[in-house]
Formats: sequence, C-alpha cells, structure tokens
Amino acid sequence: MELRRRGWEVHYGTKKERYADFIAEKTGKRLTLQVARFLDSPEAADRAFAPFYGLRDNFSNIVLSLDPVQRPRDGFRHENLRDWLLRDDPEETWPR
Repeated sequence: MELRRRGWEVHYGTKKERYADFIAEKTGKRLTLQVARFLDSPEAADRAFAPFYGLRDNFSNIVLSLDPVQRPRDGFRHENLRDWLLRDDPEETWPR
C-alpha cells in the first residue's frame, strides 16, 4: 500500500518465472522486494535472497525485515523495514 500511495505500480507473485513478494515499477524504475520478519538463520536469509539470483537487470533488489542490523548479500540490499518506510524515496540507500 505504501508503494502505491507513492505512485508506484505494484505487482505480486511471479514475474518472468521468478517469485518475488513485490515488484514495483515507476517511470522506468523497478524495485524487486522480498519481505521477511527476521533473517535469524542461514535458511531464512537463503529464502529471502533466493529470488534475486538469476535476475538479469540492474534494478534495485531489496530484502526488508525487522532486523536492526543490515546483512546485504552478493550486492543485494538488506534494509530495516521501519527505516525504509520513513524514507522519501524507496530506492534511496540508508544511511543518507
């Protein structure tokens, strides 16, 4: 709902045979988002980042969770959900 409020077109589920929680598009930009409560085990982190592997684009791929510490992996971003929601631009990296 937050992305739609900000003018993004949001798709759910699969896109090009890859599962993603949300794919948001706006004026030539695209975000692929995965949402997890916590990345509290290697298995949880593997599940959260798995949809990003094999994507052949240069758009932002972000895992959002309630973890206070960011744990990016292989160039894919991991962000705290609360901090991400407070930003003006969802593509902006944290901290400013």
